[in-house]
Amino acid sequence: MPGWPGAEDCPPQPMIGQTRAVFERYAAAGGSFREVVYADCGHSPHIERPAEVTAELLRLFTD
Repeated sequence: MPGWPGAEDCPPQPMIGQTRAVFERYAAAGGSFREVVYADCGHSPHIERPAEVTAELLRLFTD
């Protein structure tokens, strides 16, 4: 990205690891979750992959 100062000044954030840690603690306490990862998709899967996200949401009501 033009003007990006680099990973040393702006390191990647551990958001995925943090989110997984929360869900893993939830599962350890008796809950359950299912992670869905879309290849080549950024921060807005509901916009980039609307049909796939809709199918996943509908699955919550039918499973």
